Amino acid sequence: MLKTVKDLTKCKFIVDSSKLLSRLKIYIKSDLFEIYFIHLVRDGIAVTHSCSIPRIKPSYGENVFTPRVNPLRTAFRWTISNIAAEIIGKSNIANLHYFRVFYEELSTDTENVMKRIYRWLGLNPSEAILTYPITENIHNISGSRWRFKKNVKIEFNKDYRKNIRLINKISFLLIGGFLNFRYGYPLL
Repeated sequence: MLKTVKDLTKCKFIVDSSKLLSRLKIYIKSDLFEIYFIHLVRDGIAVTHSCSIPRIKPSYGENVFTPRVNPLRTAFRWTISNIAAEIIGKSNIANLHYFRVFYEELSTDTENVMKRIYRWLGLNPSEAILTYPITENIHNISGSRWRFKKNVKIEFNKDYRKNIRLINKISFLLIGGFLNFRYGYPLL
């Protein structure tokens, strides 16, 4: 299937926003692609807080919500996935290029971060689309709730550190605090 996608599209870049490291490993093993892996890192405390808030699932209707996720489970998944992303990204794989981006910077300085990404990809930022055009024809398999909204704006929510429940914060810090701190986020 990967070879068919590559042959049919004849595109310079095919974007997979699945966030699945297992899929990345398949791409690496296929040896069909030059892979540009963007590792998007978000403060683990923000992720833990976000996962503790039920949100409407628009594809299922107005009365269906995402479940609250146990903060220990969130911390474990966040830590393991970020460590695995770093290991894969820093390995000596010939067809893999690695770039780390922090969510907070992407959400507060989107245009400059996108320009850096375009340069890293070897593209001219002045010719690039630096905003996401929302149209009626978004082709997406599963994924984020944003695909159901028009006029999407990326905003940094800085209140999560004071709004997170103390038990959720402690749960995260016990498991992922060391990595969060290494990424430059404050412990408290």
